Amino acid sequence: DLSGIMKLLKNAELIKEGSDNGSSNDCRGHQITQEGFQFLLKDVYSQLWIVIKEFLKYGETQKEAGFDKLKILQFLFHLGYCKVGKAYP
Repeated sequence: DLSGIMKLLKNAELIKEGSDNGSSNDCRGHQITQEGFQFLLKDVYSQLWIVIKEFLKYGETQKEAGFDKLKILQFLFHLGYCKVGKAYP
């Protein structure tokens, strides 16, 4: 869901609402922040951990929506032990 991703990026302060002056920096009403630019310069593993941490932090505020932090963490740890190209049940 794109709206969920946008909320995650806003909460992480990687993007912000764009200005109303129609500048060329606007992309569908959003602008990249200084933190967002620094995020793009990081290696892919650092980016992934930032997104995972923000996802878990965002989930803390969404408990009433059925977000189960423990199941997400179990899935991530299980995923860490998986081998690429091997089928798992």
